[in-house]
Order: sequence, then structure tokens, then C-alpha cells
Amino acid sequence: MRRHYENPPIVEALAEVSFAGSDWKPSIPGRFYERVKDRFPEEGRRDQVGVQLSVSPEQADWRLERGAPRSLFLASDQSQMVQLAPELLVYNQLHPDRERPYRHFEEWRPTVMEMLALYRELAKPKTIERLGLRYINKIVVPALQFSMGEYFALYPYVPPDLAEEHGEFIMRLQIPSLHDGHDLLVTFGSAPSEQEGTTAFLLDLYDVTTPDDPDSPGSVEQRFDEAHENIIHAFECQQSRKTEPISSAKN
Repeated sequence: MRRHYENPPIVEALAEVSFAGSDWKPSIPGRFYERVKDRFPEEGRRDQVGVQLSVSPEQADWRLERGAPRSLFLASDQSQMVQLAPELLVYNQLHPDRERPYRHFEEWRPTVMEMLALYRELAKPKTIERLGLRYINKIVVPALQFSMGEYFALYPYVPPDLAEEHGEFIMRLQIPSLHDGHDLLVTFGSAPSEQEGTTAFLLDLYDVTTPDDPDSPGSVEQRFDEAHENIIHAFECQQSRKTEPISSAKN
């Protein structure tokens, strides 16, 4: 049975679909916008910049690489966003607040499937290469000094002979998932706290998979459902059974 919490810590959830062999044209973002502007009326653009690191026996070198710019379509209440680029579709469920409460996965999944169908209609990709589902949570503990084991099941271990406590940290690992055919990446680390007398952490859960039948909407939807179950399971396993933080996830 899943636990429910009064203050879900969700900062952002997103679903992404990577394609191959799309018949991409510069006109596609405009045509896409005409079909969704009643729900996503605000247009924008985001340039993608990344760092490419190369290591050889002689030296390590890095360089900035620019990716294809993304077209952004944002809901008027800033609660949802669709991103579009060659071979890529991303749906973002953005940070909730008191005026716009957190929408559950089952509520926004149909929008993901609808945007996917529209991309396939316009860009005609040959196949789907990858699906991704990601949940970013900010968890706030009501203390400045405490044992990590009181709140979390997964955290840095520092040998007592080395130190009695530690400062800021970040850890990343790939863990087994409930469902086969998925890669689940967990990133956990320190985050800025906006409340006096509290300590904040960022828990980023990212599930990557490929549908058994990329041409079947049912297969895609099943994989997203499995990814969601993987993420919720990982989140709840991360929460210590002793004490619940003041902000925790709710699916």
C-alpha cells in the first residue's frame, strides 16, 4: 500500500520520447502550435548547450556543444509545458503550488499520449528509440543536525574513524527496478533550503526504457506505467520507516 503525504515534494515531473528517422521540417513547430495553442498559448525557444568531455592517456579535454534548439509551448497558468525538437518530444508537469495543486500521473499521462500522437502525425518518425520518465523532488527535514538514517534509507556512509558528520554531498547510482527492461537512475544530494532551521535535499528519479512495440500506443503507455511504478517504489523505499520528512512524495 502506498503512503500518502500532506506536502508532496514534487518540483517537476516530465515524460520524454526520443525518436529516430523523423521527417523533420522547420514548419513542424508552427503546425504543432496551431493544434495545441488553446491549452499551451505561450510560445518560446530554448537553446541546448552541453559539455562534451574526452579523456585520453595524454590529457583530458572538454568543449561546449550546442544541440538543436527546442520550441516551448507553455500553459497560461505555468503548470504544463511541451518541448519540441528534431527527434524529441518532452512534456513537463511543472512545480505545483497552492493555486494549482499537484496533478497525479494518471491525470497528465493522457496529455503525453496525445502530444505523442500529434508529433507522430506531423514528423512521421520511423520508430521510438527511448522513453524517459523523471521525477524531481525537494525533501525538507525540520532540523539542522540529525542522523540521515532517521529520514532516509539511501545516504552517504562515512566511517566513524573518518568523521562524525558530513557536509553537502551528491550521489548517483543505477539501481534495479521492479519491471524488467528499465534502467532506473537515482540522484540524491544536498539542496538550498528556503526555511530557517531546516535542511533540504534533492531526490531525482529517472527511468529510461524502450517499448516492446514502438508502433503501439498501448505498448508505450504500458512502459510509462511501469516506469511510474518503478519511480514510486524507489521513492518510498528511500523514505525511512522511522520518520517521515515534512515534505514527501505523493503519486
